[in-house]
Amino acid sequence: MATTNPARLPPMPAMNPYRTWQLVRRPVEFVQWAAQRCGDPFLVKAAEPLGSMTYTGDPEGIRAIFCADPDLLKPFRTELFGPFLGPGSLLLLSGNAHRAERKLLMPPFHGARMRAYGEQIRDTAIRHAAALAPERAFSMQNLTHAISLEIMIRAILGITETNRVRYALEAITAKVHEFTPVVIYFWHLQRYLGNLGPWARFRKRQETVLHMLDEEIERRASSPGRGDDILSLLLDARYEDNSPMSHQSVRDELVTLLFAGHETTAVALTWAFYELHRHPAIRHRLLGELESLGNDPDPEAVARLPYLDAVCHEALRLHPVAPLVTRWLTAPFTLMGYELPPGTGVGASIILAHLNPSTYPEPLEFRPERFLERSFSAFEFLPFGGGARRCIGAAFAEYEMKLVLGALLTHYELELVNKTPERSVRRNLTMGPRTDVLMRMKKR
Repeated sequence: MATTNPARLPPMPAMNPYRTWQLVRRPVEFVQWAAQRCGDPFLVKAAEPLGSMTYTGDPEGIRAIFCADPDLLKPFRTELFGPFLGPGSLLLLSGNAHRAERKLLMPPFHGARMRAYGEQIRDTAIRHAAALAPERAFSMQNLTHAISLEIMIRAILGITETNRVRYALEAITAKVHEFTPVVIYFWHLQRYLGNLGPWARFRKRQETVLHMLDEEIERRASSPGRGDDILSLLLDARYEDNSPMSHQSVRDELVTLLFAGHETTAVALTWAFYELHRHPAIRHRLLGELESLGNDPDPEAVARLPYLDAVCHEALRLHPVAPLVTRWLTAPFTLMGYELPPGTGVGASIILAHLNPSTYPEPLEFRPERFLERSFSAFEFLPFGGGARRCIGAAFAEYEMKLVLGALLTHYELELVNKTPERSVRRNLTMGPRTDVLMRMKKR
């Protein structure tokens, strides 16, 4: 629904408490409903703390957002996420501070440093799967969560001792279970409950995690030798003025990397296993590609497989872990002929872009072949966001997805217990299946 009058705001659907709840809990359904009623772009005026937000799934609109001056688009509602990630989190920084922090954090997630974790990723996946009872139903979410979190604990914190790994796993998992939409979006109302309610439970779990991270930082800082883990790299890193990162900054980044890093990959893996086992022909083709590498293939060979790459991309397209990428406007911004005021949100609707039939024919079908037939621009396929704030762990997440899928499919036969179609709902910062994806597995 286009307009040439920049004084007008985009069309806006009527909001009520149910629609606000839907926006928070089921944003995939909400944005599809809003786009059907209003066209693209559309304006949402939600209750505080969300406020006014304009969204587009149009590639040209997304291009305008991602290519805009980064200083014009700041992180959205930092007061919502600061209590969970810490004020020094890369996700909450802007301007020069964001650029400097991003420059420090990028190297470990790319190139040779990333590939050095290949065997560790594969072995961790196989070990966790081997601990499951054969042919007994299990939650795929729980399995991928445990695999991905251990990978991140070892890669980020450099912990190798079994007891310390287990303690970190238990502490972080307990925090994740309390990290619900109610805690995220309504924490400011819960201060009136004192030590009661979900916010109090979350805060207790968070204190345990922060204490654990403080101990790891102090242990590594006082160690005569450094490892090649990300904590060691952060402690050795220097800004352009040669100053080191503060203890608080290091801890905030560890929190961000551990939580954002493992949860997104775990959810994406769950969706990939779910779709593969609803589509036998696709799974059969992928198994053939994996088997062509022989027994115990090199992780790099697995990561280069084209159909495996396409399967991962199609899972991320159909089930993006973050359906909306929202920024906060610091100045007026023109989007597709509309003039958006400062002090409001503007964002890319990843799910609308990924379900655009002009870009993806039969968009609701799980069809990995589409990624072998053509390439998609960064404004058509954007599972990790885009622009100056694109997820720094995108390459690592895809690398991990490929190696975990390859390892488990090669060593185990899996089947879905419940083939009822799943829908996506908000779990915490990310989206995921509404119910447990139950599967069975047995050794090949």
